[in-house]
Amino acid sequence: MPRICVIGSANLDFTVALPRLPRTGETVSAGTLLVDRGGKGANQAVAARRLGAEVRMIGCVGDDDSGGEIRRALREQGIGVDGIATSSDAATGTALIFVDREGRNQIGVAPGANHRLTVEMARAGQDAIAWAEVLVSQLEVPVPVVRWALETARRHGIWLVGGSVPREFFKPIEQGARDALAGGIVAGYPVIDLKITLIDGSYHEVDSSEMSFKIAGSLAFKDAMTRARPTILEPVMNVEVYAPSDFAGDLMGDLNGRRGRIAGMDTRGTMTVIKAQVPMAEMLTYEQHLTSATGGRGSYHMEYSHYDEVPAHLQTKIIAAAKAERAGSPPRDTAYR
Repeated sequence: MPRICVIGSANLDFTVALPRLPRTGETVSAGTLLVDRGGKGANQAVAARRLGAEVRMIGCVGDDDSGGEIRRALREQGIGVDGIATSSDAATGTALIFVDREGRNQIGVAPGANHRLTVEMARAGQDAIAWAEVLVSQLEVPVPVVRWALETARRHGIWLVGGSVPREFFKPIEQGARDALAGGIVAGYPVIDLKITLIDGSYHEVDSSEMSFKIAGSLAFKDAMTRARPTILEPVMNVEVYAPSDFAGDLMGDLNGRRGRIAGMDTRGTMTVIKAQVPMAEMLTYEQHLTSATGGRGSYHMEYSHYDEVPAHLQTKIIAAAKAERAGSPPRDTAYR
């Protein structure tokens, strides 16, 4: 039998079957109430067990009668519940579900203890992940816990199964994120040097579309980036300046004033070669200055070296200028972020 570990939610479901779904502010009578156990995680665990798999579950319920009932019910199904923690400061998750005669539904969820699950609590059940051949996850417990579970499963070489996003929407999600990368978060510059992992998402058979998932990918990226404290980078150039030795002191002082870092200096007869690393933004007017400072007897060469963080006081000015520009004129083309 396959060994499956499920990390996810466990709820008490209150389902009311109605002739039709209520409109805003309306009460629809003649319903039938069904109270049962649910939650995507618990439902997946039960389904896998009924299909013949060995199943263990990681989750969190409240320290209440409903939590105890869920644990007992899962145990009676033959599901390992040692990884299901108990929270004393939140009730067991509860879902209120209205279903009409055509099977359409409206659902409201109070996640309760499901959202109290922490990485530390989940680690108490990590033996279930190491034991499993497949890890099944959703997003009805906190994302950091899901991320920890996925990373743990990868280290053990375990198959990963997300719950909800059909594969045909992976590309639109990626495109939405890539479009947001190009537009940037700070001052409109494109974002570089990062990795994006799709953990899971929600899907609706009627309302979901390529455009909706493209927008979701863009919004998810922007939400993550605003919490990641992004910074502005600028290209730094390797610069070599050739000039008569009489000008060496003044030229090095000027390069320092351009936020340059002097790397060395060589003498070749009456000429001096100054080597430095200087932000490209500071070199845009350097040719005119060098010609003026040396009477036309100096020259220089530069090539790209690397990106480095822009000093904080300059970032503040760049961001302010970008905001003013967006408010008063179309966005400008940008060369780097």
